[in-house]
Amino acid sequence: MSDLIRLQSDVLKADIAPRHGAAIASLAERGTGFALLRPTAEADIAAGNVRQFGCFPLLPYSNRMGFRRMQFGGRTLTLAANRPDAPHSFHGNGWMSAWTAREKQADALTLELRHAGDEHWPFRYEAEQVFRLEGNRFSVSATLFNSGKEAFPAGGGWHPFFATGAGTTLRFDAERVWLNDEDMLPQQAVAARGDWHFGAARALEGVAIDNCFDGWSGTAQLMHPASRRRVTLNAGEPLSKLVVFRRPDVDGFIALEPVSHVNDGINLAARGHADTGMRILAPGESLGFSMSITLDRL
Repeated sequence: MSDLIRLQSDVLKADIAPRHGAAIASLAERGTGFALLRPTAEADIAAGNVRQFGCFPLLPYSNRMGFRRMQFGGRTLTLAANRPDAPHSFHGNGWMSAWTAREKQADALTLELRHAGDEHWPFRYEAEQVFRLEGNRFSVSATLFNSGKEAFPAGGGWHPFFATGAGTTLRFDAERVWLNDEDMLPQQAVAARGDWHFGAARALEGVAIDNCFDGWSGTAQLMHPASRRRVTLNAGEPLSKLVVFRRPDVDGFIALEPVSHVNDGINLAARGHADTGMRILAPGESLGFSMSITLDRL
């Protein structure tokens, strides 16, 4: 457990692993141990299995990069594989990197990363994350800075795996959902109606989903009737999209990922889609975003 830095407020406690992608190993209520995020097994912490942690950053892009190819600036760049079980690359490289602790307080932590460019992301950048606990609220903000000499496509967010249990329900408002092809790459956005509608609280049993919702309101709520707890995710611009991922054959979590752009957004933009959310960062420019997770007793 020596890889972790613990933060505490009077209500919450969080364990963060700078060396393992600045990932969050746990976020829980003090006293009761109620888990807001999926707890990380000690073996996964020791091995640095970041994808098994409770949350990790998505920088400098989120979700899939289709077939590891990136269309940008009239060029086709090929990225190295970062998942052996899939043809795409995933979630940038911030989660694969060791971050450095710059400031540490009992309830706050600042981490930084300097990336010189490699086979996973050829452009130079710097990033910062600030984690903070205030009473029943956990927040994290990030800044992505282009420290190189050429522009690059940019985006990001976080990948929190929220803990779920018997009777847990989910509610959020979104205007559209992106439908995937057989390669799990988005092709078109349709109205979030019918089975795609989560505007009224829905039980999670039997829900199978791995899609990006657009026109997201910035709020999502999980209700836990057995423990009488409500967990609320909030994010503002530019995190206007929400990726929802749940496997019905794996109990105990649902991923609700606030992100700035659509999955495979760089390539969608290159094909003429104007609504992907991708940004272009010129040298010296930066992109900032934040999210918070709040626990309420009912």
